[in-house]
Amino acid sequence: MRSLVPQSVWKRAAPHRCLQRQRPKNEYPGVAQMVERVVWDHEAAGSKPVTRTNKRIRKRCTPQNPDSIGVFCCPEATFRYFKFYIKNNLKATQENKKLHPNAEEHGIKGYGTAMKISKSSDSQYLISGAGQSIPAVEVFQNTFHAQHVYLKLLTDDFRLLAESKILPYIRSAEGRPLQAMVSTKECDVVRLLQKSGFERKRRCSEMKVRKTDLKRKLRRSTCIQEGHTGEKRYEDCSYFLYQYYQKTHESVSPLTAPYEVFRQRLPEQVFFPCSADTISCAAFVDGNELAYVCAENRAVFSAFIEEVLSRMFDACSELCFEADDTDWAASALKDLFSCEAENCYDTYVLR
Repeated sequence: MRSLVPQSVWKRAAPHRCLQRQRPKNEYPGVAQMVERVVWDHEAAGSKPVTRTNKRIRKRCTPQNPDSIGVFCCPEATFRYFKFYIKNNLKATQENKKLHPNAEEHGIKGYGTAMKISKSSDSQYLISGAGQSIPAVEVFQNTFHAQHVYLKLLTDDFRLLAESKILPYIRSAEGRPLQAMVSTKECDVVRLLQKSGFERKRRCSEMKVRKTDLKRKLRRSTCIQEGHTGEKRYEDCSYFLYQYYQKTHESVSPLTAPYEVFRQRLPEQVFFPCSADTISCAAFVDGNELAYVCAENRAVFSAFIEEVLSRMFDACSELCFEADDTDWAASALKDLFSCEAENCYDTYVLR
């Protein structure tokens, strides 16, 4: 079944290395330089007195940048530095609390500083620390499933995301369950979601099939009709699908859109049985795509969908559709073929 949830585009930012420390260059000459200098002095026998390879420049040891830690020449300088660092870090923390009173502090192992989570706008959460602010997670709404908040990761630093516990923090801040759709190939994202307490609720399989992929020959024993937008039978099929969609999505993310809004997203063409007075099966199609299928029970659906496939294969050599494992009709359609899914996407929910 074609999903009404907007497909999340997982933007991958460049790896954030802003929290890594760089070792300062040593002020003192190396042993190799000293040996080389001694050899040169003996060989050249210059008139000037022998001098150091690197002349030490005396300067104040107080650092200009309080976010970088260096090696100092004396204990007094080191003491002055840390006094300077703590004073400035405390001032920055107080200013940050004024700007983000709801921000929560988290100690991050391996990052060398306390991190803060804050919401910079209506849709973006940041992780801040060491003078840097990293856009981490974007949240958005879906009018068809408004009870959940949907996520999009903005960084691929999964260690930072996991240790900051930003996803449980967003769940608490938003006050609603979080939902994310992830490709089964994105193992790092899956591990992050599982570690953060998410549960897999659904698997969607993207299928591309040909007539040769069928497990057996299709039967053509049922009469079907074709309907279009504006016709009464099309409206009956649309409302039947609306009720079916509500049932199959209740356990994952309840449908919250009214029927009038739902109907606007449907394809203009539908197949349905021609014998019954009431709608018992329907298949909405868009070109070579079986966008939505629904049925009252398995007995009537089996013969109906085989007739629909026969008619579509007469017009197209290849068909495509999506099958959710929570949707029994779409799963029955998928089971008619022997080929594997082209792509699979899992839906994870943190309640």
